[in-house]
Amino acid sequence: MGLAKPLTIACAAPPPRARDAFPSRKCAKLHFAMTQHVPPPLNVPSAALLAELASIVGPENALRDTADQAPYLTEWRGRYTGRTPLVVRPGSVAEVSAILKACNAARAGVVPQAGNTGLVGGQIPHESGTEIVVSVARLNKIRAIDKAAHA
Repeated sequence: MGLAKPLTIACAAPPPRARDAFPSRKCAKLHFAMTQHVPPPLNVPSAALLAELASIVGPENALRDTADQAPYLTEWRGRYTGRTPLVVRPGSVAEVSAILKACNAARAGVVPQAGNTGLVGGQIPHESGTEIVVSVARLNKIRAIDKAAHA
C-alpha cells in the first residue's frame, strides 16, 4: 500500500488585467475564490450587547469583574492570558443559542470554553479584550443515554 499523492492544482497566475489567461475556467474560479473573499472585521462588543447577554443568562452568570473572570482568562499552564469584557455561563442549550444569535447579529467575537484544558490557547480570548467568553461549565447534566448506539 503506497502513500497517497498530495492534491496539486496547477494554475498559472494571470498577467495583470488578463482574466482570460487562466488555463481553464476551473482555475479562474479557484483563483477568484481564494483571493476575493475577505470576511468583514468583528466589532467590539457594545454596552447594549453586554446588557443583552447578561439578561439572557442572568446577572449571576454574567461575569464582569476581573477577579471573577480570572479562571477563564488564563490557560491552565499559565502560558496564555487574555482579556474579555464579559464571561457568560449559559445553563441551557436555548441560552447558548440566544447568546450566539445576539453575538452574530452584533458581529462580536465569541470564544467557547469547556474545561480550559487545551494546549494551544484556543480557549483563551485575545489580549485585546474584544471577545466574549462563553463557558459551558453549567451544561453538566446527562439528559439521555442511547444504549443501542453505545453513546
